[in-house]
Amino acid sequence: MLRVEGNELEVATLEGDILLTGCLDAVGRPINSMVVAGMVLQVLDEESGVQLGQRAVDLISAEDYRRRVHHSVSPVAFPCPRNLTESSYASRNLVRVALPSTAGLS
Repeated sequence: MLRVEGNELEVATLEGDILLTGCLDAVGRPINSMVVAGMVLQVLDEESGVQLGQRAVDLISAEDYRRRVHHSVSPVAFPCPRNLTESSYASRNLVRVALPSTAGLS
């Protein structure tokens, strides 16, 4: 890890340095508290790389499904989730809809 700044990571690879942008944690915060410059990331073995690639396809399918269903309920500005304070959602009418966890996933 060469540089960590906000939501940007500069990473040294065998093929050259790369810049990753838009790196956020699960609630939309920059990941600069999770990684630091100078960290050495583990190189994945081939089997782990294949498994990660398979999970990435599953995650993309699930995210696409979630966005389509969410948008069909009410147009939403993405990225989501947003950090909501108690005062920001107290004045809103929240609608909760149960979504089947496996529907639409292939």
